[in-house]
Amino acid sequence: DIFAAVVATLGGGWDEELSLLRQKGELTESFYLYGFLAEAAEAVIETIHRRILSETGTEKRNRVRFSPGYPACDLSQQQPLFALLQPERIGVRLTESMMMDPEFTVSAVIPLSSDARYW
Repeated sequence: DIFAAVVATLGGGWDEELSLLRQKGELTESFYLYGFLAEAAEAVIETIHRRILSETGTEKRNRVRFSPGYPACDLSQQQPLFALLQPERIGVRLTESMMMDPEFTVSAVIPLSSDARYW
């Protein structure tokens, strides 16, 4: 089967901004910003996903995307994905606990087969 592999990030520096808001007592604003950033990272990967499916002519056959850390894909699967893509080139690193840094980063494997399913 053929698949696409992707790592997308909003970049670093957001931890400092969120921390500054909390230090200033602006908790509501920090929660809103955190939620916005988390959703923005998901929107970026969703946009990339749709474009890959559109450009490969598979958009009507498949909407499955596997991301390490979600229930269908163990977090340890980050290692082979990182070995393949080398996202360190764009400033993304893998922590000892297999989390990505910067925080607002999403990785995914997008199978192009119509047989791909969540289990």
